[in-house]
Amino acid sequence: MDTKDAPQLIEHIYHSVAYTPFVTRWIPQTAKLVILGETPRGTGTLSVCSLEESSLSVVAKNEEQPSGFKSAVTYKSRSGATCLAAGHLDGSMTLWDLEHLREPITRITAHKASVNSIDACGTSSGKSDGQSSSRATIATGSADGCASVWDTRDNSGEILSIEPAEGEEAADCWAVAFGNAESSEDDAVLAAGYDNGDVKLFDMRAARLSWDINLDYGVCHLQFDRKNIVMNKLAISCLEGHLFMADMRTFHPEEGFAKNSQKLSESENVYGRLTLRMSDDSKGTGGYTGAM
Repeated sequence: MDTKDAPQLIEHIYHSVAYTPFVTRWIPQTAKLVILGETPRGTGTLSVCSLEESSLSVVAKNEEQPSGFKSAVTYKSRSGATCLAAGHLDGSMTLWDLEHLREPITRITAHKASVNSIDACGTSSGKSDGQSSSRATIATGSADGCASVWDTRDNSGEILSIEPAEGEEAADCWAVAFGNAESSEDDAVLAAGYDNGDVKLFDMRAARLSWDINLDYGVCHLQFDRKNIVMNKLAISCLEGHLFMADMRTFHPEEGFAKNSQKLSESENVYGRLTLRMSDDSKGTGGYTGAM
């Protein structure tokens, strides 16, 4: 690409924090974002910041959580409030009303180790006909090797758990993503990516494995281009600069879903790849060195 014609990224605001920020998320339909991380004391910290003209202003915070935050996703409650589901380094999951950060709505012991990845499906993603779902479903992926699915209305336990087979060495689950929720979150599929290069696709309604593949490189991030349509593309970001794009509408009975690949770098791990809202065909990536 001719660098004169390449897109330019210009820093707008620089905001320093006194902790390790593991995740940031925009709060939908606001000029606010939430920053989550771990303090030097090992406690979890959560801050809601407002985007001002030339700075970020902290409008609410909670710095006394028992364990640091590792992952987070926003979703809508049945009442329409914007909520946050967060995964912690000790394996717990908390649900938050972002208007009231004094205490979480719910705290669940979700896993035996760090909750590396979390995603939401349902009211957060909306429907193509403009109607909202009656519930949000949360997926978590953990260093204990399990990928689990939770109903935000029920705190009694997971509604689906994908665990390593008995006697099988557990691979860290680094990424989870929902897709295919065109008509209902019950029809959704869950993609899970692991540190050994495995990608697995689960049919939520049938509660079965529908596809799996090993890409030889640890899977850092997964994203369907949109959750609320029939699954179309699945973007897979991996270690050592590898990117894969699976065509979820072209399936071969022996070869599986069609896919292509691209190598961005000889050594840089690609930790995230997000579809830009203005175009489903435009992607942004973030790497280990801070390159975008």
